[in-house]
Amino acid sequence: MGQYFYDKQIRRFMNQFIRIFDEMYVEFGKDSNGNSILSRVPVRYADTNRQVSAILKNNSDTTTLNVPMMVCYIKEVDYDRQRIQEPKYVDNKSVRSRATDPLTGNVTTQQGQNYTLKRLMPAPYKLTVVVELWTSNFDQKCQLLEQIGCMFNPDMELQSSQNYYDWSSLSYILLNNFNWTTRSIPVGADDPIDVATFTFEMPIWLSTPAKILRLGIIQSVVSNTYDANGQPLSTAIQDAVNDLGSRQYFTPTGYGVIVNGENVTLTPQGGPILNNTTFSDPSTNTAPIEWPPVISLFGNIANNYSMMYLTNATTERLITGTVAYDPNNLANLKFNVDPATIPTNILPSINAIVDPRVNGPTIGLPAASTGQRYLIVNPLGNASIGNGAIVWQNTDSSITPALTNDIIQYDGSKWNISYRPNATSNASYVTNTFSSHQYAWNGAQWVKSWEGYYSAGLWSIVI
Repeated sequence: MGQYFYDKQIRRFMNQFIRIFDEMYVEFGKDSNGNSILSRVPVRYADTNRQVSAILKNNSDTTTLNVPMMVCYIKEVDYDRQRIQEPKYVDNKSVRSRATDPLTGNVTTQQGQNYTLKRLMPAPYKLTVVVELWTSNFDQKCQLLEQIGCMFNPDMELQSSQNYYDWSSLSYILLNNFNWTTRSIPVGADDPIDVATFTFEMPIWLSTPAKILRLGIIQSVVSNTYDANGQPLSTAIQDAVNDLGSRQYFTPTGYGVIVNGENVTLTPQGGPILNNTTFSDPSTNTAPIEWPPVISLFGNIANNYSMMYLTNATTERLITGTVAYDPNNLANLKFNVDPATIPTNILPSINAIVDPRVNGPTIGLPAASTGQRYLIVNPLGNASIGNGAIVWQNTDSSITPALTNDIIQYDGSKWNISYRPNATSNASYVTNTFSSHQYAWNGAQWVKSWEGYYSAGLWSIVI
């Protein structure tokens, strides 16, 4: 089943062949003004079964078919050994397409996707096709003969498809023979339909499917760090002075990116970065840099198809997703992250990140209720809020000794410490349902798990 393919190649050649005879007419007298009354002669493929033939004759042997009419059918299909070429030849073509405007769908002047096309040598065949002219009188036959006979002098070219890279689409048609009639001199009451026969020869090619490879860019280079004896190469050992074993990343433009949810913006190398590891949205105070001029240096992206890759500098975790131009802001790319590449939450979600010295239940937050969870950025202690009310106390008037970076949860009467990270804690992931950001504990503080700043070399786009 894995070898099955069907591309309707012979069917396409026959469709084009039949269209040659689709505009033939015969004259049926003249009108009152002396103008010829023309009738178009129908043409069809002749492979019909007995049921269809019976329907055409109204289920009666005494019914005569309407004439004039033309029918075509394949008489023979022969393997053409005279046209055999190298059967194992593979033709490689590099295809560079033009990009399309994602808003209008029109072709632009920029470069689009690049491909490598591998075509296998097609197999040569020769079709022998017969065209029958069904007429009821001598004059009809002469009219059709004059229209058809002059078309194939010496031949007629035919094209089965408009694909520029289909090297088997072109063929030609040769008229080999014409049989004036299939009847002898009639004796008695005979069938009034007369049949004349054209015999044509058409060399064709049958092709196997072509292999299409999408051209990409080098994402990484892996170098062997061991010699033939399995010992580490001296050049791969980290040198205290030259640091030969360190890893270096390169981005041609030197730009970094700031990822904030579905928005990605560019920032220059060494530019000021603000709010990179805090609980605020990542941002920068540099002037906006438009994406199209940067992307055009290498090609063009296909909206919602081109991929972006983000590598966390600490965990080396890879985040992927598709990108698209923002029609309202050329300095912004829309990033549709692949949920499968986002870390899985280790902890239950929190309702918000709060400073207990600024906000508390009924003061900037909803009244305490069972199941509420908050990540706090300062200790609870005995700090008062606003008018001096201590709103974080439990029903027994005690204060839970929660510290900075703790996650607390209310059980209906008391705030409990649900999670307390420390320097030795494993990576813990939790989502803030208020902002939809996911946070991770890096051993020292809570940071966004995948959003934030990615320096040059830690991000890439596959156009």
